[in-house]
Amino acid sequence: MVTPLPFRDETGQVYVWDLLYRRPVLKQTCHGGPVLHIQCPNSTHVVTQGRDNTCKLWRLHIQRDAPYLESRVSMECIATMNVDSLNFCQVSVARDSDDLLDCINPKRILRLYHVTLLAPKDHPQSPLYIASLHDSTGHKFALRKYDLQENTESKHIFTYPADKGLCMCMRLFRTLLPTGSDVADDTATFVLMGYENGHISLWRLVNDTCNEVASYALHSEPVTCLEVDTSQWFGFSAAADKVLTKFPLATLNKVSPTPSPSTFHLPSGGLADMKLLCNQQILATGGWDGQVRVFSTAELQPLVTLSNHRGLVHTIAVPTPFTMEGLETPSEVDYCLMASGANDCKINLWRVE
Repeated sequence: MVTPLPFRDETGQVYVWDLLYRRPVLKQTCHGGPVLHIQCPNSTHVVTQGRDNTCKLWRLHIQRDAPYLESRVSMECIATMNVDSLNFCQVSVARDSDDLLDCINPKRILRLYHVTLLAPKDHPQSPLYIASLHDSTGHKFALRKYDLQENTESKHIFTYPADKGLCMCMRLFRTLLPTGSDVADDTATFVLMGYENGHISLWRLVNDTCNEVASYALHSEPVTCLEVDTSQWFGFSAAADKVLTKFPLATLNKVSPTPSPSTFHLPSGGLADMKLLCNQQILATGGWDGQVRVFSTAELQPLVTLSNHRGLVHTIAVPTPFTMEGLETPSEVDYCLMASGANDCKINLWRVE
């Protein structure tokens, strides 16, 4: 069994490490500058975003029976998209399938600033949806749909109000709407966006239109990261004001009263990333102070602080047991995995029970 671990460096290269043998199986130049973001929406494709203002879609080729580890994995670029990476806003990727909730579950879509862990159970031929800034100075963002079977791409450009400032982060998700929503369709595509002025907007994308269905003034400084729990219809946000917030995405739900936002004031620094794990019961965060903090999502109370990094923690990944197509892994486990990557050039893997 080979357990792959893709990650990137500041020279534009992407590496794939084998965790079992602890050696690289692939090293490939993907961009002309630093790789800002890497994400694996399924077991056969990788999305990379570079500081060269391009986003590339790669197809992974696996040769399980190859005699040498170095010849088992290769990457082929099948699409290049122009994006705006000037303000470090990362692209967001979602998938479409028969089970939307399973596809947008954060345990299925995994990313790290330095590393991406690949998940099992996927639909390699289902379309990919990629949201990115189209023009940050013109306050525009793009939604692309890439058909992996036909190798075709469609794109729509949307404009958001300039009074919110630049978009600092975004979270694209496709989900079943909550019971009692006042929207006609059962499923919908949403983008949650965090802005320079500390505000957050929830946009619903339908064909060529973009409708703002909710706006939140939760922070006093730029929003740094977002997360979404579609099962409970809640969002999580963090900003440079050292505040972690849990807020309801309840403007679409007319059945029950809208609960008030919950907040937690961080002791030092802001957060660079956050992820849900363990059936959305736990929220893991990576801080500017080098701390990895784990919270209960129900009460937004801290459970444990992990101090194994000596630099800013850029990203948290919370995979299920990971694999690539053609590689065998156990199908049932009684624990969650979590990984953290920081600018101390270390990647820590954690087992959460």
